[in-house]
Amino acid sequence: MRVFCPTCVPLLAWIAFWLAPVLLPAAVYDLALGDAYNRALRLNVPDALPVVRGLIIYGNGANGDARGMATDPELVALAETWGFAVLATSRFYNFSSRFDAQEFGIFEARLQELATLSRRPELTVAPWLPIGHSNGGQMSYGFNTLRPEKVIAIVASKGAFYNDVRPEGIALRTPGLLVAGEVDPGLGTAAIRDLFYGNRPRGALWAWVEDQGVNHSLGNSNELTLPFVAAMVQARYPAGATPVNGPVSLVALDEQAGWLTDPESYQAGLADIAPYASYPKDKTVAGWLPSRRLAYIFRAFASYNKATPTATLSTGAGPIAAGTPVTYTIGQPVALWTAIEFYEGDILLRRSTPAESGALSVTATPTAAGYAVYHALVTFADGTQRTTVPRRVLVRTTLQAPGIGSLVNPPAVDPGGNVTLTASVTGHPVPVLQWRKDGAAIPGATNATFTLANAQAGDMGFYSVTASNSQGTVESDAVILTVNGGGSRLANLSARGLAGTGENALTPGIVLRGAGRKPLLIRAVGPTLGSFGVSGVLSDPTLEVIPLGATTALASNDNWGASAEAAAVRAATSGLQAFALAEGSRDAAVLPLLNTAAGVLYTVRVEPAGTTAAGLALAEVYDPEGPMAPVRLCNLSTRGYTGPGETVLMAGFFVVGDGAKRVLIRAVGPSLAPLGVRGALEDPQLRVIPLGKNLVVARNDNWGGTTALQAAFAQVSAFALPADSRDAAVAITLPPGGYTVLATGAGDTTGVVLIEVYDMDR
Repeated sequence: MRVFCPTCVPLLAWIAFWLAPVLLPAAVYDLALGDAYNRALRLNVPDALPVVRGLIIYGNGANGDARGMATDPELVALAETWGFAVLATSRFYNFSSRFDAQEFGIFEARLQELATLSRRPELTVAPWLPIGHSNGGQMSYGFNTLRPEKVIAIVASKGAFYNDVRPEGIALRTPGLLVAGEVDPGLGTAAIRDLFYGNRPRGALWAWVEDQGVNHSLGNSNELTLPFVAAMVQARYPAGATPVNGPVSLVALDEQAGWLTDPESYQAGLADIAPYASYPKDKTVAGWLPSRRLAYIFRAFASYNKATPTATLSTGAGPIAAGTPVTYTIGQPVALWTAIEFYEGDILLRRSTPAESGALSVTATPTAAGYAVYHALVTFADGTQRTTVPRRVLVRTTLQAPGIGSLVNPPAVDPGGNVTLTASVTGHPVPVLQWRKDGAAIPGATNATFTLANAQAGDMGFYSVTASNSQGTVESDAVILTVNGGGSRLANLSARGLAGTGENALTPGIVLRGAGRKPLLIRAVGPTLGSFGVSGVLSDPTLEVIPLGATTALASNDNWGASAEAAAVRAATSGLQAFALAEGSRDAAVLPLLNTAAGVLYTVRVEPAGTTAAGLALAEVYDPEGPMAPVRLCNLSTRGYTGPGETVLMAGFFVVGDGAKRVLIRAVGPSLAPLGVRGALEDPQLRVIPLGKNLVVARNDNWGGTTALQAAFAQVSAFALPADSRDAAVAITLPPGGYTVLATGAGDTTGVVLIEVYDMDR
């Protein structure tokens, strides 16, 4: 059905519950294993997420129950920042073979059960962020040695037993912190030190640190470890990626882009840190940190003999709302001091001296979501420097509906070439993405970047991306992908508008290219439009085909079914797959055979018959010949009144073949006035819409006098437009298919406008 009118074509219904991800309500799920050890899991999906992008896994202490951490406000807010869920364990061992070789298998099987129970199948492949203390820290390490491809970062915190002390492959490339207690009476300190010195020379991206004065307790380690793992999610989780169609490929970090620290220097009072490139000592045994910011926080935490024993944050660890003032205050330094530098991460906030009021505190207002970490570097009178204990606060992200930046049209690609499209997406929770071709979802295309490999003619089309979170769904404008090669032609041109008498007639013009005789099917449809839901149709149109400059029609019709050509019109309509005209209707149709020797420009004139009132009509020109025909349609122009709603003037064209088609499209208004046209539209706007699609692939308001468009005008012999006119124009390459051009007035203005469509392929 080739009707170039969005109000005439039955559009495909958008069925939201399967085209967009289902938003399930927040929920907590408990799963007891019912075994002799009373092992159990608790899953908390903290928001109505389209997809769970990952799991924060909080491992329990030895013979302990950590399920309460699944609803810990800080962890839940942290999970919300990334679109994660929180999973906490109870009475699990640490996956070390010295206890139970089957422990990890039990965990994975129960995770599968939780995926079914929660209706979140992606949980089985979602990336992991395992954290915990003691046995929980051992679990974190074990997750990485057993499933390193799924682990974002690890924290081996004050444990003693590890399931593989010399792991291979990508397990070494998972960024990690190995945290020991300085006075831990057990085996933990020695075991963790061995993990570092045994694996760092093998390429492990890990750092070793002791918590001064702390035994086997948690101590202050969360001030370092939580900001560390949070930063690793940002660094390693690909933007826009989700596990909805399978595992997520985590980003590998560049060792040489990180910072290094002397693993023993912290005991001297200030840990040495330096960028990888300028680190002066043996890099193979230096602790590795992913960024300058984390290196500064590490130095503040790791350095022995703090400048003052007290450091407090007015807000505590949070979470807090963005824009909340935060005050970091330290106690009086332990010796005579000359300066205090206050930092948030690696950003210097203030430098104070003893003479200043409020010298022992700093107030800041964090606005970015995630962790803000405050600390100080104190300079003493003897020139030495010491740090203060860092304090973290989690800044909660404000809920935000998805937003997508404009996509960039890719250049035409040769057959077999690759095309990459990239979306810039905002929103909280992190939106789930879905790339689409011609409105249909592309399986597996859920990342911010979509790459089409080995492009072929069948891949031509319109590509867009949708972003969904609990706050809504948005779809980008479409970009056009075309593939070089092949051939195409204009096979169908049409115009729909208000048809009156005299100057108010609907008068599309067509231009032929080539030499010879050209058969066409030309129709003026009025009454049959009503069956498509169009109101105010022309009840009895008449049709004339007139050579340019002539006064006599070479073909005409009123009421197609009463003409001698009725059977031929019926057959041609069926053969061209055009919609059928109602039997006995007063629509008009002719089958002219045009001889280009007598001219190549023709006007199709549609008017009311007799005293019939003006109304909406659709003028159509069909080319029944193949692509190798010597005479081709190359231009459509239609002039008429454009107004609100169904009175908008529109043109349509159909590209057939296996190649893309370059076209110039114009909506001319103000430039008609000097040509004697009364009531010309002062400021036209044009939009190009693929047939049957609810998307715009090109639009323009004020063509701008560009050199490229001026060259296009000259190429197709279109009359020139003033560079500063408010006429609209686009030059665009389109894949095969049908298109509608709408010409409207800026600010809902009305008037007479000329729509032109030119074939630019000569």
